[in-house]
Amino acid sequence: MELDFVLAFKAFTPEPAKVVTWVRSNEGLPFPVKTLQHVMDVEITWVRKVRGHVILTLGDRPLRKVISCADRAAFLDLLNNQHVRHSARTTAAEWGLSTGNEVDVSIRVWMEDFPTFGAVPNSRALSTPRYYSLSNLQQPVIPWYEGIDLARARDEELPMGPERHSLTKIWSSRWTDSECEAARARFRLRADEEVRTIGVLANMDDMIDI
Repeated sequence: MELDFVLAFKAFTPEPAKVVTWVRSNEGLPFPVKTLQHVMDVEITWVRKVRGHVILTLGDRPLRKVISCADRAAFLDLLNNQHVRHSARTTAAEWGLSTGNEVDVSIRVWMEDFPTFGAVPNSRALSTPRYYSLSNLQQPVIPWYEGIDLARARDEELPMGPERHSLTKIWSSRWTDSECEAARARFRLRADEEVRTIGVLANMDDMIDI
């Protein structure tokens, strides 16, 4: 069976967790005929990616996406991506935008955290480290808690999955260079934290064609 992986440059310390999932069972037959509920102890390794885009905005309302971008060779190298900055500056010049305009060109970035079953052995030698995806179980993985209704968990509980959050503007055609640099520095400090925290979730209404 071909395995699924999550590629990411940053990983947090593995955390023990008890989860509910479902496993294939043949119950004595030579082939699986059903899935059985299973509560098990696992170690979850959260990994973090950073993505972004250059967009036109009116205040905080996005109007049009120019380009999408992501870390390419190292964690947070997106913050120093000269192609992205050039695209933002070129777009601002084409639209004749400056600090006095209500419409602006922005570079916005956000974090995407993924739960995994840990690093693939020797994957550090690859250009981007790989981690085993929860999808390898081919069934939802639901956090267990005291009092959970196991009979209804599959229908009523949210499975573990990616969390997109902390949408942040780090460059604007309305800002000075020092304001842009300060915004990048704040986001870098926030994203590169040692202990994972979740910021405000990024709603799809805030994003354009992700």
